[in-house]
Amino acid sequence: MGTIIVLILFRHLRGAIEVDRATLFALAPMLVLYSLYVVLRASYYGFDRITLYLRNEIVSSTVFFLVLAAALVTRSRLLAVLPFASHSVVFVATAIYHLRDQFCFRAMLAGVALDLRRCAHFFFCTIINSLAGPGAFHLGIILSGRLTGDPNIVAYYSVLLYSLQPLNLLPIAMVTVLMPTISRHHGAGQTEAGVTTSEQAFRPLFLVMTLIWGGGVILGWEAVRAVSGTATGELIVAFEVVLFAMYFSLILAPPSILLNATEHIAVNAWGGAIWAAIATALWWGALPRYGLLAAAAGYGVLQVGKGLWALGAARLILRWRARLGWSAVLTALAILALGAVSLTSATRLLHLAIAVLFVGLFLVLYARTLKDYMGQLVAEARSRAPKT
Repeated sequence: MGTIIVLILFRHLRGAIEVDRATLFALAPMLVLYSLYVVLRASYYGFDRITLYLRNEIVSSTVFFLVLAAALVTRSRLLAVLPFASHSVVFVATAIYHLRDQFCFRAMLAGVALDLRRCAHFFFCTIINSLAGPGAFHLGIILSGRLTGDPNIVAYYSVLLYSLQPLNLLPIAMVTVLMPTISRHHGAGQTEAGVTTSEQAFRPLFLVMTLIWGGGVILGWEAVRAVSGTATGELIVAFEVVLFAMYFSLILAPPSILLNATEHIAVNAWGGAIWAAIATALWWGALPRYGLLAAAAGYGVLQVGKGLWALGAARLILRWRARLGWSAVLTALAILALGAVSLTSATRLLHLAIAVLFVGLFLVLYARTLKDYMGQLVAEARSRAPKT
């Protein structure tokens, strides 16, 4: 029946057949009523009320034939579409009365309303978190074109977006892995286990992203030239600001995922909404004057602010304890210093020399951490190896 109704509507919209307005208004309710009829008919059998079902079917069928007879006598178009609907209405109403003791309708409706509120709450919080993340790229592009009227700025900002877009695969992979685990622990009342899981993901993510960020800052000139075919100072600075913003947001992804996997998702969403509003105000005021740099700066403000908000909320609410120590501060300062030297020179040989220096510094600062992780990986691989 549902297929027939959909086909009638589809052919009517295409102009293949003409259906009057009364019929169109009756088709959708008929589908809903018939669905309820099928469900309640099965409920009679499920609750072993077959005698009541037969009585209901006889009464409903009688009403069906009476309405059909009236439609034939009066030749009314409105009555012509009502026989099936009248049968379903009478059957559904009678079935609800017959089975009123079996169904806890008030409790069911309260449960459905509660589930809808929870789903709507999670849905809107997720939308806000997405808009405050990768969606902010697209907002920056739209505002750039709208407020400056310069298509070159839109093109350059699109270059930044798509050249750095692969980095978004990291948080997607992290959400896929961490979210179910943290949610399962939290749902079972094991809050500490969920916090520990996110803390364990923090340091290896920091190590990977620091290498990527350092390479991007030091070799930013070469990277932008390879992607866009040109390398202006404004474009390089914007590229590195956006790269830093992504770096900052990605290393602080674990506390953000921890909040999103618990009932505290609204706290994270509020942070995203507040900082998205601040970034939008910055874009609106600075884009006409500063163009591409303002677009990159607004995105940087959004990501840094949102990341610090998630970190602070996770520490205050869920007692998140992961720390980086002085080695992280020294690494960040070294990257900024080497990046500044790299920006002052367009010599490719100097860029490569600085990149080698950065890798050496990274290995010195994190040699012990890398050794510990390699030992853990080897031990885990040995424990999973089949025993002979």
